[in-house]
Amino acid sequence: EVVRPRESNIHQIAIATSGDLWLGGTDLYRCASEKFHHLAEMPEPADTLFFMRQRSNGELWCVSCGGDLTIYTEGRFNRLKSGISGFTEDPTGVIWLTSHEDGLLRYDGASFQAVQKSEGSFYRDPCLDQEGRLWCGTYGHGLYCYDTTRFEVFREAQGLPARQVTCLAEDTE
Repeated sequence: EVVRPRESNIHQIAIATSGDLWLGGTDLYRCASEKFHHLAEMPEPADTLFFMRQRSNGELWCVSCGGDLTIYTEGRFNRLKSGISGFTEDPTGVIWLTSHEDGLLRYDGASFQAVQKSEGSFYRDPCLDQEGRLWCGTYGHGLYCYDTTRFEVFREAQGLPARQVTCLAEDTE
């Protein structure tokens, strides 16, 4: 069904591996050939998509504002875990997830392993840099850097301008 999405409904946009666009809010749409296709409503009790990304295997992973991690595949959502704030995939296919309660988690496709808790909640999606280090922002407790063997925490004493870090991106240099 080709539809025009309600503007107030779209909260997240992601690029599909095909180059199409995924659009998410309380519903999920895909834009292909300049036409919007309504695919699904978010499952209850999820309210709105907060974050989404298509994995290298084609699955669309979504986090709701309420912290539910769901996978959209074969026309339906499957809930995988609660309490998630963001995630990223490394080159080997391992998923690194941030959680308000559990800290940093590692998912290998079969199980979740707790890696590190912060003094506060990790915030949104972690950032994997070109050297393979994982960077995680927090709600008021600085910036964490994980190099697969240890964590380093950056705060004002190390030159961080603010203790709350809500968004991360690597530059090209």
